[in-house]
Amino acid sequence: MNGAGDFGFDIRRIKTYSGYYLDHKKLKESASGGVASAIAEKFLMDGGVVFGVTYSPDFRNAEYCYAERPEELEKMKGSKYIASKKEVCIDGEYMSVYKVLQDKLEKGYKVLFIGLGCDVGAVHQYLKVQGVSTEKLYTIDLVCHGPTSPKVAAQYLDALEKKYKSRVIDFTVRYKKVGWVPPYIRAVFESGAVYEYPFYDTDYGKAFSIFPREVCFHCKFRGAFHASDITVGDYWGMIEKPPEYNIDGVSIIFLNNPNKGKMLLDLLDQKTFHIQETDIIRALKGNTNYYQCRKKPKNYDKFAKNFVEHGLHYAVVHSISTGTRAKSILKMVLPRPIIDALKKIRSR
Repeated sequence: MNGAGDFGFDIRRIKTYSGYYLDHKKLKESASGGVASAIAEKFLMDGGVVFGVTYSPDFRNAEYCYAERPEELEKMKGSKYIASKKEVCIDGEYMSVYKVLQDKLEKGYKVLFIGLGCDVGAVHQYLKVQGVSTEKLYTIDLVCHGPTSPKVAAQYLDALEKKYKSRVIDFTVRYKKVGWVPPYIRAVFESGAVYEYPFYDTDYGKAFSIFPREVCFHCKFRGAFHASDITVGDYWGMIEKPPEYNIDGVSIIFLNNPNKGKMLLDLLDQKTFHIQETDIIRALKGNTNYYQCRKKPKNYDKFAKNFVEHGLHYAVVHSISTGTRAKSILKMVLPRPIIDALKKIRSR
């Protein structure tokens, strides 16, 4: 095993695993292989509390919530792709997620926090300043592409509701219509209508591809600087052979903390969740967002200006040209399996 190699940090400090739910329904409902959900379920059964991100009731925003019972985990499932509020809504009032988490720890609960790398880092920093012990805190961060603005989601949903003349009552950006890839947007309306479309062919998907928060181009929580116990995401670049591969999704798991991280993985039951150690070089090559920041697209500033001044659809139409330029953007930001799946759909 080599050291830093092409990855910018000593890869001997981590181990990598792959896995997925054996329950087909749970796997279909998960963004990748469902490892975060599987760990969270066991964590709750052991008397812990789990913090994660959910949609606001109208799906225009993402915000934190916490679960104390397994059924409460449902609202945390699935990728949101928009920056989240660092608040928890309790009885109609919003409170700082950091203060609510602090309260749980001080009451003696074991706490599992699931969020982006920067959010995990903020939790640790907050608790350090407050002088709160992190002995009972466990953390999972996500292989992060960089969330886009909640205003993207709001404008996209506004347009959908105007078109269908009905309110959206269920929404996801990672619906597995034809397997793991490509992801589909799926919106269910109060009228009973259902809208499904390949995510990266929508205005929402195109905005996500080139318009994250600008700070994401200088992320401090990559490679050796992940503050979490484990990092999870989609296992892009894997060899598509069983038993490791599953058409409906496979999680990649980076073990950052050999103690607490291993304790979280030990919660998984092989009877309900398939997990195995995987090749670290392949895992890193297929998941570059684990160790490096996104590069700023050349048309980012133009898109941002058009978005602020004219809105989402105008920004997509006037900032992303068709043909070679659009293809180069997709190749820069999307994993190869998604690009290949999009080509198949467009050729039908």
